[in-house]
Amino acid sequence: MSDWIYDRNGDPTCLLDGDCIRDASGDVVTWITGNDLYSLGGDHIGWFEEGILFDADNCVLGFLRDASGLPSRPGLSGTPGRPGFSG
Repeated sequence: MSDWIYDRNGDPTCLLDGDCIRDASGDVVTWITGNDLYSLGGDHIGWFEEGILFDADNCVLGFLRDASGLPSRPGLSGTPGRPGFSG
């Protein structure tokens, strides 16, 4: 099961899919190990905690629809269909 991650404007931008994050076309862009996010090259680039995606500087990049701990939440736009995922 995958869930859309929304940006600061409430627009769906990428998908949480198990232990990875995929772009809107379904390609893997980062891996999740525990709460840590790693680039495809293996560099630590941030973390994912309580449904909120943070970069390495502690800035919020995105959030799940049911994320907790956000100081404010924009209105969410419609959820697009899910792209087909490669193996």
